[in-house]
Amino acid sequence: MSWGRCSHCLQGTAIGLCPKDKLFRGYIDLEIQLREFDRCRILYQKFLEFAPENCTTWMKYAELETILGDVERARAIFEIAISQPRLDMPEVIWKSYVDFEIEQEQYGLAARLYERLLERTQHVKVWISYAHFQLSYGGKDPVPLARTIFERANKELRNAAEKEERLMLLESWSEFEASHGDEQSQESVAKQMPKKVKKRRRIVNEDGPPKQKISDPEELAEYQLRKRKGFEDNIRKNRSVISNWIKYAQWEESQKRYRDHYNHAAQKNTPPCRNRQVNHARNIWDRSVSILPRVKQLWYKYTYMEEMLGNIAGARQVFERWMEWEPHEQAWQTYINFELRYKELDRARQIYERYILLFKKDMLVG
Repeated sequence: MSWGRCSHCLQGTAIGLCPKDKLFRGYIDLEIQLREFDRCRILYQKFLEFAPENCTTWMKYAELETILGDVERARAIFEIAISQPRLDMPEVIWKSYVDFEIEQEQYGLAARLYERLLERTQHVKVWISYAHFQLSYGGKDPVPLARTIFERANKELRNAAEKEERLMLLESWSEFEASHGDEQSQESVAKQMPKKVKKRRRIVNEDGPPKQKISDPEELAEYQLRKRKGFEDNIRKNRSVISNWIKYAQWEESQKRYRDHYNHAAQKNTPPCRNRQVNHARNIWDRSVSILPRVKQLWYKYTYMEEMLGNIAGARQVFERWMEWEPHEQAWQTYINFELRYKELDRARQIYERYILLFKKDMLVG
């Protein structure tokens, strides 16, 4: 399939239907790396049609326009975002909008944003942030402006149900007066502070059981044989217990360092056992994913082991086996991140395509 046809698919129904925001953002990031900015805009617009409450997507969209130098378009995106009737993280999008105006040195617009936000919420963090903003960008004499904000906040929060919020405000106000006020202003705030009661907690240190020490290769071999028998017995009793497989494979991986140690000590008197030990662990992971292919932890650990061994092709083969089972979104994202770590942008793009087309197929079937 040519990229032109794939692009047409992505700009159609599949994009509009795909609700997987993390995967979607990863796809957009990939297009940014490839300098396909118009395609990024289409992706953002399609996704926001599906999930207009997603603040992260709004912020990323505005950030893209800012990077591209279209400040007015970025501001318009922020305005549309804060006008949404429902947002998953409204405080984050407002803070991002304020930071945007500060970066543009539009301090008057930023102050008006704070006032607009305070019409919607009286949260203490908004008041504190507003006071700090006035202190930093309030002109030639910012201290009185910041103090006025603290006084307004204290008046609003005096009768609030959440007493912790007013305490947080007073603590921040006290720090402000300690740095910028005089004795009178400091004393005025101190009188309003509640008394603190300190509680002491006893700390108890507990040492774990002593670890077994192995002194020679024969003892190591006996120990490993005994452990393997125990692991195999547990698996034979119940193959569906995930922890049995994970403990077994991780134990095999851990034995490699003991093998390496004794091989080095023997100074070539015994053949290297490193590959044999790795193959033991690989065999266990392979058995586990064959028996329990729907258990994501097993696949994660299998691919991680291969990558840590530097077996990139082997890790990719494991990922491909996993994708045949059409797993959840995070599995696809992990595969994509794997390819991006090794600068395989074309492979990553192909995986994005496969996932979105798979999702489209599932939606049509459903």
